[in-house]
Amino acid sequence: MTFHTPLEALTILGLDQTATRDDIRSAYRRMASHYHPDAHVTDDTGTTETFLIIQSAYEYLIEEYDKALAAYEAGANVQTPVSEMPRVLGNQAEITRQKTNRHFAREHLKQEKRLREEHQKRRRMFDEEIAAREREKEKEEEFKAHAERAAEVLQAIFLYGGSDALDKPFE
Repeated sequence: MTFHTPLEALTILGLDQTATRDDIRSAYRRMASHYHPDAHVTDDTGTTETFLIIQSAYEYLIEEYDKALAAYEAGANVQTPVSEMPRVLGNQAEITRQKTNRHFAREHLKQEKRLREEHQKRRRMFDEEIAAREREKEKEEEFKAHAERAAEVLQAIFLYGGSDALDKPFE
């Protein structure tokens, strides 16, 4: 299949005009693995034709990308504003901006993950500290209950048995 503009080929691969070479390659691999004829024993759905269209779109885009990059590099010595540079798949400044944005997006996700893990760790430590305080409180209440019982026993001994009761073995 022949394409008249890169936009047609980009549409087939599901990309926009600012796609980089890596974007084109990954979209092609994803779609090719899905529509590859070896993946389908019977060709009832026309996967072979779809695969050939995807393959020709990929080849066309890579060729156009290389041409645009060569033209850009050849004209890089001339003082041309970024807006006037040829845009087949996006000029170099836009590609660099996209890569930078993707990098910052990945870093942002990594930072969010680190913060979430740190928050979970702090929450676990907080929960463990609360549980330890509860255990200490239970031990103190148990100790108080034993002390009160001992006081009651001693009081009963003094009230009913006097000091002679202290000399007798405790039963």
